[in-house]
Amino acid sequence: MDWRHFRENVLYRVLHAAILACIGLFIPFLGISVVTWKDLLVLFVVLALFAGANLLPARGKGLCLLFSVLCLGVLTAVTGLQELRVFLQDNLQLVQTAVVTAAAFFVQIPLERFKFLKYCLAFVCADGMLYCLLAQISLTHMGVVFALFYVVVVYVEWLQEHWKKKRSGSLKGQMLWLSPFLGVYLLLMAIMPAPEKPYDWQWAKDIYAQVKEVFLEVSQNIMRGGHEDFDMALSGFSDDVELGSGVRENDRTVMRIQSQNTLATNVYLIGKIYDTFDGRQWQQEYHGGEKERLLDTMETLYAVRRLDDSYQRDYLKETIIKIKYEYFNTGYVFAPLKVKSITGSGSALNYSFEGGELLLKKRKGYGTKYDVVYYQLNLGEESFVQLLEARKEPDEALWEAIAKEYEGRIGQKITPETVDAHRQMIYENYLDEVLLSEEVERYLSEITKDAETDLERLQAIERELNSYTYTRTPGELPGKVTNAGEFLDYFLLESRQGYCTYFATAFVLLARAEGIPARYAQGFCVPMEGSREAAVLSNMAHAWPEVYIDDVGWIPFEPTPGYERLRYTSWRASQRDVLPSQSVGEAWDEEVGETPVHTEEEREAEEGSADRESEDESSVERLWRVSAFYMPIILAVLALVLVLGNLLGLYRYRRMSPTERLKLEVRRNLRMLSWLGLKKEEQETLQELRERGMLMLGLKTLCFIEIYEDVVYGGKRVREEMLEEVRKERQQFWRLIRKEKKWKYAFYRIRMFLVRYW
Repeated sequence: MDWRHFRENVLYRVLHAAILACIGLFIPFLGISVVTWKDLLVLFVVLALFAGANLLPARGKGLCLLFSVLCLGVLTAVTGLQELRVFLQDNLQLVQTAVVTAAAFFVQIPLERFKFLKYCLAFVCADGMLYCLLAQISLTHMGVVFALFYVVVVYVEWLQEHWKKKRSGSLKGQMLWLSPFLGVYLLLMAIMPAPEKPYDWQWAKDIYAQVKEVFLEVSQNIMRGGHEDFDMALSGFSDDVELGSGVRENDRTVMRIQSQNTLATNVYLIGKIYDTFDGRQWQQEYHGGEKERLLDTMETLYAVRRLDDSYQRDYLKETIIKIKYEYFNTGYVFAPLKVKSITGSGSALNYSFEGGELLLKKRKGYGTKYDVVYYQLNLGEESFVQLLEARKEPDEALWEAIAKEYEGRIGQKITPETVDAHRQMIYENYLDEVLLSEEVERYLSEITKDAETDLERLQAIERELNSYTYTRTPGELPGKVTNAGEFLDYFLLESRQGYCTYFATAFVLLARAEGIPARYAQGFCVPMEGSREAAVLSNMAHAWPEVYIDDVGWIPFEPTPGYERLRYTSWRASQRDVLPSQSVGEAWDEEVGETPVHTEEEREAEEGSADRESEDESSVERLWRVSAFYMPIILAVLALVLVLGNLLGLYRYRRMSPTERLKLEVRRNLRMLSWLGLKKEEQETLQELRERGMLMLGLKTLCFIEIYEDVVYGGKRVREEMLEEVRKERQQFWRLIRKEKKWKYAFYRIRMFLVRYW
């Protein structure tokens, strides 16, 4: 075999296979931790053996394979299977090196034949390094060097192929002549020191995060279609709450909450507030109350400062949370009860107050962000019970100071008359008369017989309802239930089971029967105690009652079984003298059991354990998670490149002269003949190719070659009929390919589509 053939068919293949093998060895995905000189020696020996076998004819290659199998069989027979297994285990890394090298050599063979696969592999190398960069997966220095080197080599080869110039020799020969320069480039990259700490590419990550957010925001808002995403599937949340047969499980992420500091209590986000119940469903009839939520916050803050201004943090703790809407669309602003201010994050949040709830002017979806400043309530602490039962003389100076602070937010002057009107509105709209049957009256009297104050009666009702059974499938309400009293008859005396809507409804009705204003609230109950960030899932949707306490404001209760510990989370009050009254939390401890108190060290240990579990997430899971978003973008970019490339090619084609178009069409036909096994030899003329093709393929003529020679050598002018004849003959070639190479037909179609303008 001559030297030229050796260079173009053996040396070229060996060098490329060596690059691929080094990528496989130095990137630590195959279990090879450290590449030693022994591994490099094995790589060289294996490639040398394959290069020698590649010089042999087909019969010689078969004999070499047979000889190798015989040698392996003799070695196994002499040493024994067990000894051979032990030897392979002791030299497992060298065996892996040999396997990787052999695989690289065999992979290189189809890459030479199908260049599109080579381009895809180079793209995978580049994309893989980018993914590892974004996913913070560590790669070895030499692994990155060889992967990047392969991308450069493929690009240089593509550039040489498409660079219109006169060249001597084939493309493989040109690449081998360039190999010394590429080798210098490889050496420089190899000796270039790598920093101990990888560059974080924060700017690229920020761009990626922004692009991802924009993509998700646009796609989610289109998919949601602008409709309200809350219905009975979300624990009874709907515009008109009707008690049904049950609710469905749904764990879609609808929001995310983030706090600047660790929250002491869990978060209850109010979405909708109702005032009227007809026996089967709640409705909202009251729509007034401008800035009602802020007035309520003022009243509570005034009550706390009036009672004990020096220890305000024993009752209220101001905090800020950031809320971001994700996979849902809504017309409500969700916020905790004692709101101080709400501001849009990055853009104005256009909302209004209506009946104690916050309504957006236009429904919002994915990407909506806003900050909420509010007061956490220390509901489970004994000192808070004192606040609810305390009665003190008015303090006009204190009220004026608080009013002055809030007048800018409310947009009007807050006077005692304003507060009186606010209180009168509450009694008019949230204290509907509830007619109780004699049986329910006796039942209510029995459970509240030891209570002396309104608060104690409310606590007694709450404890009683907490003893009922929670179920998501309580069954349909009987047809006899047509008003509030009949609902209480059925729920308290017969059913005694249901989900949050049932318990919140019963509590509100019983509180009103005791002459205490109460309302029905719906939103989300989010476990946040001891954390700074949480995902709000759709199955966290919840309903609960709120009761108006004179001179204090709206106070939430939790009658739903299993939720009491979520509602009454608290923080430790100051060590000082308190009234010997029993707290809400202590009352529960008697009923349910003592709540464990975690020390700060235990809480930090639990948080550290959770962090370690998160860090132990496998790379495979990480790959799938990132790929779920990353791969569609890659495919979209590829599609865009193909579209732009074809548009550019079409533009160039239309600007070509008729002769240039003919040459392009002839090149397409010659490419198809090569797929049929008829490839033009280097010294062969077109006429000789035509005669050989007619004989090989059984065709009567290859007219496109005749047309081409008439134009090039005969000086004929190219007409449109000639181009149509060349294209028509190409259809004949497609029929031959479909007949003789049907398994490759689709691949050839795609390949021709991708390079039809080259």
